Amino acid sequence: MDGGTISGEVFEICANIDDMTGEDLGAAMEILLGEGALDVWFEAIQMKKNRPAVKLSLLAAPGDEARLAEAVLRHTTTLGVRMNRCSRVMLARVSETVETEYGGVRIKRGLLGGEVVKEMPEYEDVRRIARENGQPLSAVRAMIAGGSGEAKRRFRHYKGGEYEYLGTARHSETEEELVLYRPLYNDSGLWVRPKTMFFENVTVEGKSVPRFEEIKD
Repeated sequence: MDGGTISGEVFEICANIDDMTGEDLGAAMEILLGEGALDVWFEAIQMKKNRPAVKLSLLAAPGDEARLAEAVLRHTTTLGVRMNRCSRVMLARVSETVETEYGGVRIKRGLLGGEVVKEMPEYEDVRRIARENGQPLSAVRAMIAGGSGEAKRRFRHYKGGEYEYLGTARHSETEEELVLYRPLYNDSGLWVRPKTMFFENVTVEGKSVPRFEEIKD
């Protein structure tokens, strides 16, 4: 992590295709995502002799590139693929479920140097609420945006320090759920702690008290 960003590598796998129907391309996308591609997309291109075609591209995590290249060869009509190793820089991300009048909605937040610079609801949650309540997607997003600011929470540690709760993340190896938070009394950066530990009680002078107690304004 450098300056609040996360650096990593991915493989971009591409193929030019001019003889598959839209339905078949859509099916191939579903298969590739199911095989573990990080993302799949199509671009309109022109090939030799001005033939309209589609460029299929996908992102693969290191170690998955050979298997996903084989999946492209198996499930599309292309005779070959191109692979490029790419560097990428990402915002740190956390996710939190906030309660709305229509139920829980997962909110994704992008952090840069500990500051929330992007915030957006999960599309699947927005679509579910829109369908269940007969509302347009734009209205549901506006409702969530109006209430998500209230989701920012502050906690006081039993020793006295105050912290801002930024959301939860998941450990990439153990899948343990972690709380991401930062102190409000200094600039020591971001901290993580197992969620079970963050919300547990501790014994202080013979009494059971929350390790972190939420501050209600």
